[in-house]
Amino acid sequence: MWAGSVSGLSAFHPGGRTESFTTHNSPLSDDEVHAIAVDPTSGVVWVATASGLNRYDPFYVPPTQPVPRTLHVQVYPNPLLLTGLGATLRLRSDAPLVQGEVVDVTGRRVRRFGATASGQVFWDGRAEDGSLVEPGVYLIRAEAGGRQTITRLVLLR
Repeated sequence: MWAGSVSGLSAFHPGGRTESFTTHNSPLSDDEVHAIAVDPTSGVVWVATASGLNRYDPFYVPPTQPVPRTLHVQVYPNPLLLTGLGATLRLRSDAPLVQGEVVDVTGRRVRRFGATASGQVFWDGRAEDGSLVEPGVYLIRAEAGGRQTITRLVLLR
């Protein structure tokens, strides 16, 4: 059963469990709900709010990220000149999201970087403990879709 109010939408499930939907935790366009209709065939819930009509499909499954057949990462510019502000590593990859880490030639992790879809990673030239790294050769270890690759980076000052 569904119920609407000026504070969003509530779904009441068998067994007593409830779910609340508002503009803060869902794509609901407005918390002022005027009407609710459920399509008995598909289960799709239509919600009329003060800002417009919303559609909720309880059986929607988001598509999975495609797994790259291979993972190739290019880092440029290379060699990389580190300034007082840091440096932007540009990653060119055939994967939609890449995450990884900068490691030194002994394999010690220097710094992690989070997932990026833009292909740019800002690195301030510091290790995870905040210390400035020395110029030299570093490896960029990247991962996407269960695949891993390593490429070399020369850091200059």
